[in-house]
Amino acid sequence: MPRTELRFKRFDVVYKTVDGIPFDASALVPTTVIDSLRPARPVLVHFHGGAFIMGTALDRELTPLWLLQFAESRGAIVISPCYRLLPEATGTDILDDIKDFWDWLYRRLGSAVSEKWTGVSIDLGRIAVAGEGAGGTLALQSGLLWPQVGIKVVMVHSGALDPDSTAFNPRQAQACEDEDRFVTEYLKGIKRGTFRVSSPFPEHLELVQAAINTGRIRELLGNDEWMHIRSNLRKAKAVPAIWITQGADDSFTPKQCANGLVDEIRVAHPNTPLLYSLQPGVHAFEIKQELTEAWLQEGLRFVEQYW
Repeated sequence: MPRTELRFKRFDVVYKTVDGIPFDASALVPTTVIDSLRPARPVLVHFHGGAFIMGTALDRELTPLWLLQFAESRGAIVISPCYRLLPEATGTDILDDIKDFWDWLYRRLGSAVSEKWTGVSIDLGRIAVAGEGAGGTLALQSGLLWPQVGIKVVMVHSGALDPDSTAFNPRQAQACEDEDRFVTEYLKGIKRGTFRVSSPFPEHLELVQAAINTGRIRELLGNDEWMHIRSNLRKAKAVPAIWITQGADDSFTPKQCANGLVDEIRVAHPNTPLLYSLQPGVHAFEIKQELTEAWLQEGLRFVEQYW
């Protein structure tokens, strides 16, 4: 964790088990909440990034410091689950994990926190969700697929917001043959029935780059109806407030994807509060930003209106 770990108490809890393998959710509780009698605290759910191929909950390298500082200032409890990773798993498996996590959060997070610290309680009526890259996609999918959760605001940072877009999927003929071969050989080496739920940065970074550069990331995600964000957006009866940040020079998740989805949100759900922060920078530029940045301050003021 970044240096703010001194102001949080961390604990890990299992939210599900598959084939005997535990799936952890990592929680951060501000020490100011533990040391004082406060009302029930808001919840910030965070999904890690890593192109669905790498990453782990609250990864030191991939979790924005400013997001944790903001959570601390709000006295919010942060909870971040692991989930199955590509290509051993599929996009359907990942969304199954996210659904199970939300079910667990409603049933068990409150008691898991109070068992650790008597008097600390959570407010399930004040849930925000955030993520970077693939995690931003999962944050947005959560707001679209599970309205019963009652998410108040979604924060999407450098998200893969339209995996079906041609901008996200370069033509195979343009791909490097070595990278294509690398992906193919990795797939051949997967043992049937095995899966990963954690791969700290930079593990599997070469696979991430090869899968994206060849356009095969879409193939690895699969074609489950759940995976199509635009379809989910059109079907959703209501959508929570959304803050989207995007690097203008991002080559991993190009701005054309975000631009197109923002336009579609405005058409399909014109009453949904939406802030789009298009900023100079490459993929995941916001991870290293300081809380004092003017555009971040604008975004967080937007979030505070709904959370």
